[in-house]
Amino acid sequence: MAAKDTKVSVVICAFTMERFKDTCEAVQSLIEQTLKPQEIIVAIDHNDELYRALRDALPATVRVIKNESAPGVSVTRNTGILAASGDVIACMDDDARASNDWLEKIVKPLESGKVSVVGGKCELFWKGGERPAWFAEELDWIVGGTYKGHPEEPTEVRNISSCSMALPRETLEAAGCFDERIGSVNGERRGGEEAVFCLNIKNSLPEKLIWYEPRAVVLHKVHVRRAKIGYIIKRSYQEGVSKALLENLVRSNRSLRVESSYLRYLMKKSIPGRLATIYRKTSFLQLWAITLSVCATLAGYIVQKIKRLFRSGGMQNRALAEGQIE
Repeated sequence: MAAKDTKVSVVICAFTMERFKDTCEAVQSLIEQTLKPQEIIVAIDHNDELYRALRDALPATVRVIKNESAPGVSVTRNTGILAASGDVIACMDDDARASNDWLEKIVKPLESGKVSVVGGKCELFWKGGERPAWFAEELDWIVGGTYKGHPEEPTEVRNISSCSMALPRETLEAAGCFDERIGSVNGERRGGEEAVFCLNIKNSLPEKLIWYEPRAVVLHKVHVRRAKIGYIIKRSYQEGVSKALLENLVRSNRSLRVESSYLRYLMKKSIPGRLATIYRKTSFLQLWAITLSVCATLAGYIVQKIKRLFRSGGMQNRALAEGQIE
């Protein structure tokens, strides 16, 4: 599969008029690629106003389609993927902007035939100006960025970000699309869909690699409302819930491998490093933010596990009462 001969469909999901300008900029960045996409598909998640506005604003060559099934990012992304005709399907977020060689770089690893899916690097663009001093780079995952502690060189990984992703059609035929039981709905995070997707790919194609290519770069915008400690706590708690759901959905010893590695990185490097310079205001504030995030994530994980335990107990009690269990 030579990159110049590859027919690539790029799918963007969109759901809110608040990102109308962002979506237009995302599409424009795809039009300007060194490797021209065969088609650009913008899939709209239950927003007729946004659908009409984008159809009027975007070039006629861009396909704007509706998700007319259940709401949610996973269903909407699948709607775009199933409508795509390319040999390779790439995905990017509506609030991201691709570097001009992103598509060329993210498709390149697929040429070997040894890779099932490729993920690129997501650098953050702070719409409010500079990164807040307290926002540690280790927490960039919270706002869709490639975080400090993530591999920095091309390598095999457990899962990639759908904000910067490409895979051949054969991978989808073998492993299927995104699990529609999970994924954000109307911006409300119910994550884990990318991890489940990639674990399913690995189970279906164990001989192939899930590959990280840091030279394939997108700029992921961080809106001002997300650069607040309240959002960090909420998003971290939701991530904990997602990890408990992931552990239940995919019963594999790989399911939380990345999270364990990340936690070790925090405990062995990030936190001790900042404790050594805690007299500096920035170190203190970043340590505070990391601690809050870890605690919120653990709380979400534990609460979800307890809820599941109680639900399982309730189901068992009902089965006993109905004589289904002796």
